[in-house]
Amino acid sequence: MGKNWRKFTRLLPALLLGVCLMPKSAVGAVNLGANTVDVIFTGNAEDNKDFEGVTASVDFYKLADAVEDPQYDRYGYDFREGFEKIADEEELKDPTAEVWSKIGDRASTLIFGENPVSITPVTKKFPLSEGDKCEMESGLYLVIPHDDNGTPVMGKDGKVTSYIDTAIFRYVYSPVIVTMPSTHERTDEAAMTSDKPGWTNNIKIVLKPEKEYRLGQLRIVKSLTSFESRTAATFVFSVDAWLPQDVDENGNPTKYCYNNAVSITFNPGSLEDQDVVLDGIPVSAIVEVKEIYSGASYKLINTEWSADDHVISAEDILTVTFTNEHTHEDRTGYGINNHFDKVDDNWQWLNPNEQGGEGE
Repeated sequence: MGKNWRKFTRLLPALLLGVCLMPKSAVGAVNLGANTVDVIFTGNAEDNKDFEGVTASVDFYKLADAVEDPQYDRYGYDFREGFEKIADEEELKDPTAEVWSKIGDRASTLIFGENPVSITPVTKKFPLSEGDKCEMESGLYLVIPHDDNGTPVMGKDGKVTSYIDTAIFRYVYSPVIVTMPSTHERTDEAAMTSDKPGWTNNIKIVLKPEKEYRLGQLRIVKSLTSFESRTAATFVFSVDAWLPQDVDENGNPTKYCYNNAVSITFNPGSLEDQDVVLDGIPVSAIVEVKEIYSGASYKLINTEWSADDHVISAEDILTVTFTNEHTHEDRTGYGINNHFDKVDDNWQWLNPNEQGGEGE
């Protein structure tokens, strides 16, 4: 019985309820021919604007072939080699959303785990902003969207994720199980008891991601016109960044997404430019960098940005260069970074016995 059950168990769409058994002659009877598949990348108005011009790949891993039930208006499936145990008989009697999720996790583990089962997906390209259609054979599929860099990987928690990067955001996806044909056109629709039973070969796969900001870098460069000190010279910078929506009516930031204090040190006899690169700043953030300690014997004479808007980009490192000249006063300032702390949203120097300058 086990073999027959596995082959002819009723196959239902992921996250949907069952339908009544119907005779083969009923209107809307199951058709195991080709399916027209539309992939929809969901998002709000802001996301849809972010989607413009972005194309992603969608991998369709066929886990099982659809097999017609000779008696009733339903179909079963014949699992491909290596995937025979991703579902048991009890689960398949009345699969729930939780069951389909478990089946998807098991299939993902087999494909992307330590000892992967050999399977080649059918890969289709889709524009994110409008979606597109393709034709797929009937069957049970694991569907995974990604871009060229965001191919699926298994994390330490055993979960498989993939991602699609746009100019500002990263959209993180989990694999989804999709059955073709289906009892509903959209994979995110819940079946109602009032629904008329029937099958459709027009499938809309709705992909719902987790959304996060991409992260960019800031490079702070320190340049000296001369080095006339007998000891090392240290310069300290405060860094604040805020997102464009987090400002008041006057354009002043109401909250920050990043803040830090960093130092750059010149050793005696070295006049080469020194720099520090900061990671983990959200893309689209506006950055303000202040030189809050200009060395014991130096003063700031120029500040130059690589971008006038001071905005973090995913592709290019935002760079700001501070140039200082010697004041011809013989005072030391090595290791001064340890004397700074942030008090009431301002960086304060906690050693009043030393002297120095500051600039913006």
